[in-house]
Amino acid sequence: MTTPVQEKIGGLNRLLLLSLILSSAASYSYIYMFHIVIIPITMIMFLRIFRDISIPKVLSFDFLFFVSFAVWYIISISWSENKVYAILYCIYIIFGILTVLYVCSIARSSLQLRYSISFVISLVAIEICLSILEGLRVVRLPFSPYSPYREYFGRSPIDMNEFSEGLRDYIEALPTGFMGNPNNLASFLVIMLPFFLFHRVVLIRVFGSVSILTVVYMCGARAALIAYGIVVAVSLLCWGASVRRFMGGVLLVVVVPIGVLAADLIKESPYKRLAEVGATGDAVMQMASLLLEQPSSVPLNSVGVRTALIMNGLQALRDTSGLGVGAGNSRLVQERSGIERLREIGSMHNFWIEILVDGGVLIAALFACWYLYFIRRLWSVGKNADQQILRYCGKSLSVGFIGFTIGAIGPSSVIYMLPMWMLVGFGLSVIRLHGRRRSMIVVRDHLTPLDGQGAGAYA
Repeated sequence: MTTPVQEKIGGLNRLLLLSLILSSAASYSYIYMFHIVIIPITMIMFLRIFRDISIPKVLSFDFLFFVSFAVWYIISISWSENKVYAILYCIYIIFGILTVLYVCSIARSSLQLRYSISFVISLVAIEICLSILEGLRVVRLPFSPYSPYREYFGRSPIDMNEFSEGLRDYIEALPTGFMGNPNNLASFLVIMLPFFLFHRVVLIRVFGSVSILTVVYMCGARAALIAYGIVVAVSLLCWGASVRRFMGGVLLVVVVPIGVLAADLIKESPYKRLAEVGATGDAVMQMASLLLEQPSSVPLNSVGVRTALIMNGLQALRDTSGLGVGAGNSRLVQERSGIERLREIGSMHNFWIEILVDGGVLIAALFACWYLYFIRRLWSVGKNADQQILRYCGKSLSVGFIGFTIGAIGPSSVIYMLPMWMLVGFGLSVIRLHGRRRSMIVVRDHLTPLDGQGAGAYA
């Protein structure tokens, strides 16, 4: 029998979750707190594996996917032109998969899942508050790339004197949170948004949704802003009581046209962030039209550069007949571009195209199948679970990862985003716990009463 103490998450597990949320905020140079914490956890994991190597049937497809994903990228090192990029990318993948396994092992019961999620939400709430203070220029976190104190963390800060006064004022108001990057911060908070929207405490719902929207706006992350809208729309239309869904639909019908009209008015605003928000729709349409042009003919604005990165990557994919350029070598593709701006950026800035270009058509299709299957199962848990914590996590994670399909387009790459891998681990924990409870119910319902004890004794 499991005691209440055993049901709680231990100090080492809390330290792991803390290191995942802090990410680059708890690092020196390229050594993260996470890298140190995983050493004893890895030893414990291997001991558990040797004791019990069984894999839950409900997660067998996920296990095969992650093994296939990692093995393919490791094999791709053989045809990757830049072996250093390929090896580094494979290390990111291995750390990501280990994170998934570790987090999945933390939440081995519904109570442990509840403690873990509550702990993570508390840490994210702190990050949100600090990010807003950064955006208001009240504080600048010392590990931010825009902080002069970053050199004490083993990294060189960005020289703000290289920018014009207007651009410098804009950058100095960009929040970076624990991520050290505005786009990564906004993308992660979009996944976390449903945990606040579906919280049982109304005050937390309001605080979370408004605060995350504020941070996304301050980050100037248009992809995350679109993802935020998708998350809110799905939450209003697909979850809750029928009356709430109806009111949500009416609200969207009213708000969307007003938003479109307001966007048309504010895109000429002298305030850069407001102008960016207003021009979001135009940016989407511009990218769609530029994809039909040649990379050398696109304008070198934000949309044009992202479009050219995609076009370069897809051309490299065609050159390999769909095999892919190998792990991490989409960066090499951009570094060889004839456009200087693309050579400076390097990264693909679109996670889905990055997987397609690096891993090839086959691995991209496999990833897409797993991702959709992952979301579908979480959605089912949110609808059908008999425990409140499983329903809460199931619908929060399913809606969050639906939004992430757009949110992942903003950052340079999310392959090294530890909190994202952490949430995947929680998702698999939710699926496993729900599968276990369903199995117990099936066994209970099929027990034959014996000596006066039957199904009722297990109820």
